Amino acid sequence: MNKETDVPKSNDSSLTLTLERGVNGLGFNIKGGSDDPYIDGDSGIFISRIKEEGAAALDGRLKVGDKVVKVNGVSIENVKHRIAVDTFVNAGSVVTLTVIQGNESRRRKWRGRAKKYGLTPYHIIIPVVVGIALVGAFYLVRSRSSV
Repeated sequence: MNKETDVPKSNDSSLTLTLERGVNGLGFNIKGGSDDPYIDGDSGIFISRIKEEGAAALDGRLKVGDKVVKVNGVSIENVKHRIAVDTFVNAGSVVTLTVIQGNESRRRKWRGRAKKYGLTPYHIIIPVVVGIALVGAFYLVRSRSSV
């Protein structure tokens, strides 16, 4: 079903693989693009989900966080998300991808937004803990006063 043509390039952990489109497509979702970056400072297209039993999962080499740089030899770097989606949709039944692996540890978009607005985990944790404590105190006071 899947043909392999591993072609490592320099030190960037790139990989070229060929997938045969199944009944559920290629078996992965993408995020990113020049109009909606998935990773701060990188307008590339990234694998955001691998679907169970899909072509990508059965092949086993594509990982969440991999950056797709070519589809059938055509660069999808610095393109809008819709252009990337159209490229995948129109790629045919046998699709060759060139990806750069190892991006899963890079900061994701939500972290950049949190930083942009000056948020830290404490901005969420502290209000939640305080809220729980207040509710607990309310019920404690209420239960003691009703006796």
